[in-house]
Amino acid sequence: MSTHYNITISQNGTIIFSGSFVVNGSRIIEFYENGNNNNILAPVGSYGNNDNIFSLDLNLPFTFNGTNITTMSYYAGNYGNNNVPPPNGDGTYNLYSNGVNNSISNFADTYTFSTVSTDPYVPSNVNIFKILLTITLDTTTIFNGFFVINNTVYPNIIGFYENGNETTNILAPVGSYGGNKNVFYTLTNPFGSNGVSITSMSYYAGNYGNNNNPPPNGDGTYLLYNVDEDNGMFILNFDPTKYNYRTSLANPNDPIPLYPVAPVAPIVPIPPPAPAVTNNPVTYIVCEPCQKSRFCYNYTPPGIIEPCCIPVVCATDAYLSSLSALPAVVNNSSRTIESSLLQATVKKQQQETQTQIIYSTVQSTIANADAINANIFSQLVNIRNQRYAPYQPYIYPVVPPSVIELQMKTANVGVPHAVNTIANCRGSQFVTT
Repeated sequence: MSTHYNITISQNGTIIFSGSFVVNGSRIIEFYENGNNNNILAPVGSYGNNDNIFSLDLNLPFTFNGTNITTMSYYAGNYGNNNVPPPNGDGTYNLYSNGVNNSISNFADTYTFSTVSTDPYVPSNVNIFKILLTITLDTTTIFNGFFVINNTVYPNIIGFYENGNETTNILAPVGSYGGNKNVFYTLTNPFGSNGVSITSMSYYAGNYGNNNNPPPNGDGTYLLYNVDEDNGMFILNFDPTKYNYRTSLANPNDPIPLYPVAPVAPIVPIPPPAPAVTNNPVTYIVCEPCQKSRFCYNYTPPGIIEPCCIPVVCATDAYLSSLSALPAVVNNSSRTIESSLLQATVKKQQQETQTQIIYSTVQSTIANADAINANIFSQLVNIRNQRYAPYQPYIYPVVPPSVIELQMKTANVGVPHAVNTIANCRGSQFVTT
C-alpha cells in the first residue's frame, strides 16, 4: 500500500522546491517536481550515501543519510558541493534531516521542509483535473458539485461548478469576502483556513448570512474553509455551524468545462524523393533581346542591346531537372527544406489554435443559448415599454349590437313587480261594440 505526500522546500520565505513523493512501507519509491512528469528519484548510494527512507515525521521527513533527487529547477544545474560532471560528482541533490533541522547536503544552509499527506493521491504531475465535492449539514445536502485544479498556476483553483449548472463558473475572485485565497491543498484539507469563495449556492437561494447582500453590506459570496483535517468544513457566512464534506478525484475521462481535449494533429506525409535523371546531350537556352519600355517612346540607348539573360551554354538535362526539383522560395528563403517545413508547421499550429478558439466560442454560445435568448427577449420588451407603449393611442371599445340587444332583453330579468287585478284597473272595464 503506497502513501503519497506533497512537499514544499523553502528558505527564508523563498520556495526552492514544490513537488510530491510516494512511500511504500518506509521506502521512498518515486519523487516528482511540479510541472515535470518524470520520476527524479536517484538510486540508493548516490551522493551522501543516501538510503531514500521516509522517517514518518512530517516535520523531519528524511533520515540522516537522506533522499537524493536528480533535478531541482530552482538551482538549474548548480550542484554545489556535489560538483558535476563525474568523477567530481554524480549530479544529484541530497535532502536530509539531522533530527533537529532539514538541510540539503550540496549547500551549507538550513531549509524548511513542509510535508503533508495527500492520501488518497492527488497527482501533482497532472496539469488540469477536477475534484468532486459534497457538503452536508446533518443529513441535508447543502452543496453537490466539483471544482477544477490547474497545477501550473497560483492560485490553483480555476473553476467551481454546482451540479445542475455545470457550464456556469461560480468561482469568486481572490480577495472577496473573508480574504479568500482560492488555493487547493489536499483532499483531507482542501481549502485551508484562507478558504475559497463562490458566488452562489442553490440551497441558500440568495441568503448570504453574515455577508449581507446586496453591496455595500456585502459582495454576495460564500466562503468555504477548513480549520484542519479533523474538524470538518465551515462556511464563514454562517459561523459557527460545522458542515461535513466529502472530496474525491473525478474520473479522468470526465469532461472538464472550458478545457476540451485537444485534437490529435494529423501526420504530414513526406514527399517521395525526385527520380534520378540521366545526363543527355547539351541543351541551350536562347534569350530574346530586351524589349524597350513603352515609356521610352523612340529613344534607343547607345551601344549594343544586351539580351534579357546570359545564355547558359552548358545547361544539361540533368542540371535543368535539378532546378525543377528545388523547393519553392517562400518569403525569400534560400530554398531550405527545414525553413519551409517550419513555416508550414507554424501556420498549421496557428490554424489549430484558431479552430480551438472558434470551437470554444460555439460551445459556450450553445451552452448558454437559453440565457442569451432570455436576455435578448428582455431587452426587446424593455424597448417596447420605453419607446412604443407610452405613445400608443387609446382605442375606445366598440360594443357589438348583439351584446346591446342581449342587455336590453335581460335588463329586468329577476326584478319583482306587482300583479295587476281587475280591482286595480281604471275606467270602463267592459268592452262594447
